[in-house]
Amino acid sequence: MVISGTGETPVALHLARLAVGFGADLLAVTTRTDSTLARLASAVIEVPTAGTGQFGGSLFEQSALLLLDAVVLDLTGSQSDAYALMHARHANLQ
Repeated sequence: MVISGTGETPVALHLARLAVGFGADLLAVTTRTDSTLARLASAVIEVPTAGTGQFGGSLFEQSALLLLDAVVLDLTGSQSDAYALMHARHANLQ
């Protein structure tokens, strides 16, 4: 999973290309489905933020956090060992 509001952030694109190069299926979370990141991805979650008065990418960051937190809570709600399993599978390419 790579998260980038514009879908054009150089570090995010570098890591996305690295992951895809290793054979990973990439999930992009972005505001732009026409971005480079979205084109690299197997699946895209669009987080619309047009028309915000907030500075920079604040609305995108807040919305992505809430959305992904809700997804994790929904997916793990019935699993008592979910967090141990997630920790064991976690990878950080940075």
